[in-house]
Amino acid sequence: MSLWFEIVIIGLSVMLFLWLLSMRKVQQRILDYSEAQYKQSRALTKWFMTSGLIDLAKEFFKLGRKLKEMRKRDSEN
Repeated sequence: MSLWFEIVIIGLSVMLFLWLLSMRKVQQRILDYSEAQYKQSRALTKWFMTSGLIDLAKEFFKLGRKLKEMRKRDSEN
């Protein structure tokens, strides 16, 4: 009886160890994926910065403000 009990305990211990090992691998995959997502978003932001689209948007808003001021002056005259 005690031999079977020891075999079951050892088997369960091995199963628990393997399960914990697989959870660690899953956790590492999740971390790798989130790191890849972070790098991808940083690269995309860098591309937008270097491509000048942000500068173009800033100029667009400046022109919009100037147009608004010109309309305001015209309505005052």
